[in-house]
Order: sequence, then structure tokens, then C-alpha cells
Amino acid sequence: MIKAVLPPSLAKLQTTDRNVPENVVKMVSQFTKDVKERLLPEIPSQNRLQWENSLEQELTPILVKLGKHHEISLRGSIKGAYYMKHVLEDTSIDPEEKLRLVLGMAVQDIGKARIPLEILDKPGKLSLEEYRLVMQHVPFGLSILQDYPFLKKQLGFAIAEHHLRWEFGKGRQSPGGSMVNICDELDAATTKDRDYYRKPKTFEKVLQEFKDGVHSGTYCFEAVNIFSQGMKGLTSCYPTDFL
Repeated sequence: MIKAVLPPSLAKLQTTDRNVPENVVKMVSQFTKDVKERLLPEIPSQNRLQWENSLEQELTPILVKLGKHHEISLRGSIKGAYYMKHVLEDTSIDPEEKLRLVLGMAVQDIGKARIPLEILDKPGKLSLEEYRLVMQHVPFGLSILQDYPFLKKQLGFAIAEHHLRWEFGKGRQSPGGSMVNICDELDAATTKDRDYYRKPKTFEKVLQEFKDGVHSGTYCFEAVNIFSQGMKGLTSCYPTDFL
């Protein structure tokens, strides 16, 4: 049972909006608590306060809005953020870049808050028209960040690039975008929540597919290598009592 203290913005939201599901509150509060305790202390002091304020006042309400509309989308994003945090732990990547990647994974699907539920919850393969509608979550997500200049500058790459391809480094996807893309696909392929018409795959099988994708230019070699090393022997790395 999670006993995390609710951030002020969540406590206020829970008081003013009784329609926010309890599970959504639990997921977002635990995630923000973990970010504050495990990632923010590593950020240089001159930047830490802005990150903390943005997490509390901007990112938290955005994630709650997504979860209120479609809890499965929020769950996948937060699970992915925990995967990202885990695989980055033993790397030499700059702490602020680690934070950007973890929070980028958390926000990459926020545009789905504007996609109709009958499409998101369709129990079968999407038609071409439905797929194109779902893919509008990318511009929708960027539109949501328009009101938050700091978040847009720091995390906009994750929304814009998480469905692009590496193209041997010659395309529009950055290494960070490839990391988010891989993390998103890892969760989607290994859980029964997100693709109703496909059976979940093992981590080992998905990681092999990523390695194969390096040769075709689909995925960034460095990103795949980080995940291959970080996911060895892993089954889960997120709070299992609500995910």
C-alpha cells in the first residue's frame, strides 16, 4: 500500500476534482516523489529549483489529466519512465540529461488526453483512419506544452520524436528521442494493456529485435546498448502495487 504524501498540487486537485481516479493519484504521487528523492538531488543547485517547481506546478497536473482521461496511457508512460530511470542508473550520462529522459518518457503520450476513448480502447486492430487519428497525439502533446515554455524546451523532444526512426543518425530523431522510442516500444511489446491484438513478448525477444533494428538503421546503437545492458535479468522496476 502506497503511503506517499501528496504533492500540494495533487492534494488540491483531489479536493477540487472528485472525479480523479484513486489509482491515478497514487501513480502520479509516487512517481513525483521518486523523482524528487532520487533524481532531483543530483541536479546542479542553480537548476534544481526550476525543475522542482515545474514538476510540482506543471507536470503533475498534466499527468493527472492524461490519467483521468485514459489510465492505461498514463500507466504505460510511468512504467516506461521507471524503466528509463533503471537503465540509466549505472551510466555516465549527465544527471540533468537523465532527468530529461525520465520525465520525457513520462510525458511522451500526454496528447492522448485528446484522443477519443472509443479509439484508445478499441478491442482490436485499428483501421488506417483510426491509426492516423491516434498519431495526432504527437501534435496534440506539443500543443499542450505550448503553455509551459520550460517543459517544452526540456521535454518537447520526447513527444516530437518518440515515433520517429533513427535512420542511421541522418533523420530527425536525436539519441534522446531514440531512447524514448525504444523505452515506449519496450513497454508496449511486453504488456497486455497496450496492444489488445498481440500477445506480450519477453524482454529478451524485444531487446533482440532492437539489436536487429540497429543494422537497418531503425534504432540508435548507443541507445540499444544502454537498454541491453540495463535490462539484463530485469522483470520489473516499478511499484507493483498499482501498476
